[in-house]
Amino acid sequence: MDFFEKLPNEVLANIFAVVEVEDLAACLNVSKRWKLLLKETVLNRDSSLFSRVPEINQAFVELIESEQRTKRDVDRARKLLALDELDVNAFVEGLPLISRTIHDGRPEVALLFLERTDLNIILAGRKGNCPIHHAAKAGHGELVLKIVSHPTYVRGEVNGNGNTALHKAVKHSNLDAATTLLRTHDR
Repeated sequence: MDFFEKLPNEVLANIFAVVEVEDLAACLNVSKRWKLLLKETVLNRDSSLFSRVPEINQAFVELIESEQRTKRDVDRARKLLALDELDVNAFVEGLPLISRTIHDGRPEVALLFLERTDLNIILAGRKGNCPIHHAAKAGHGELVLKIVSHPTYVRGEVNGNGNTALHKAVKHSNLDAATTLLRTHDR
């Protein structure tokens, strides 16, 4: 029997409380006991000392706001997005988290969001722009294609000014995004 399996739940809970948030996903896969204990003590008690949900969301925000852009960031984002406890539909400074990721120039991280089945791709920020508007404005053709292929995407979504993603792509001279939108018949 493994040494950690002999430890009482209280001791394991204290250990989990100091584990880096991106490594919690790996801990969830160690055993059924660990998964249950993590869900009971660390991840589901918002008012408890061990609550990590705000910390997980904050870690993700810090990652996308970072000036440094490394492959390690993408790996860390992948780990954080693997945690069910990361609220992918959360808002940061008036923008859905995925829109904020695109807005901050992190399309490689935004692509990872699209793997989450609980993502609401049509959440709009304070100006009515959805992730498709941000991707089209920034000219990320690959991301535009993935967004329009997402099951929750609604074609022809307009922002607060009545503009579609195609309007945004053309206005900002992003031929790749405009071409992708025209090919997918999203006008």
